[in-house]
Amino acid sequence: MNINNKRSITYLILFFLLIIRYTQSFSLVWADYLTIINSEINNIKLFNFWGDTLFAILLLAKYPLIALIFKLNQNSLSEMLIDRLYIFLLLLAGIIGVYFLPYNIFFIIAFVYTLFLAFSTKQTFSNRQPLSYLDIILLFIFLFLHVYIAHDNMGRLSSFNFIEHLFVEIIPPSVFEEAIFRGIIFFCLFELRISNKKILIIQTIIFWLAHINFAIEAPLFFLIEIPIIGFILGYVALKSKSVSVSSVVHILINIVLFIA
Repeated sequence: MNINNKRSITYLILFFLLIIRYTQSFSLVWADYLTIINSEINNIKLFNFWGDTLFAILLLAKYPLIALIFKLNQNSLSEMLIDRLYIFLLLLAGIIGVYFLPYNIFFIIAFVYTLFLAFSTKQTFSNRQPLSYLDIILLFIFLFLHVYIAHDNMGRLSSFNFIEHLFVEIIPPSVFEEAIFRGIIFFCLFELRISNKKILIIQTIIFWLAHINFAIEAPLFFLIEIPIIGFILGYVALKSKSVSVSSVVHILINIVLFIA
């Protein structure tokens, strides 16, 4: 398969993942809107059903499709900001996925390929760059502000199985989203010769709109915090040249949001 065909398939897979994600988010926000206007309960259930169904499709499809894109572009992983540490994070997310979806053959195939990538000496991975002290300080200030805002709700942790939530609902989605919103989107925009500054803005908007399901339930969070989070994650990925670093930051942010 020539490189143009590989790129075309990559764009199509990315388009499919984004369309499913956007449709799922819009279904949930519409269900919230119907609830507010006291629409018929059947209409609300319908949109909630579509939202849950599309979420399940994403859950089943994300990991195998990410692995397929890596396979198609295995000589360009550095351009996706993929380093070996990220592959091990993807393995961790894959192990969790295989554990909870043991009959999903595509998950198992994706896991085996990721395992091969992790120990391959033939791949050229991105050279991860350390963040500056100022970047690290600013990140900790951002996380501290979230914890400070959420301090009155810290008691929630005692009523949840936090470890299970961490390994099921925080780590895999964070790792998968970084591959899509930072790695693959960055790669596609790099291919279009778009500057880093414009890429940072574009990915922030794409990430922001993908979370429109929060628009009614938590409007300030949607309008203010999500764009900031998207910008920070994009900046971290570009500055470190690694989605493994942005994945760790993403996981930390989601832990703080869970506490809040």
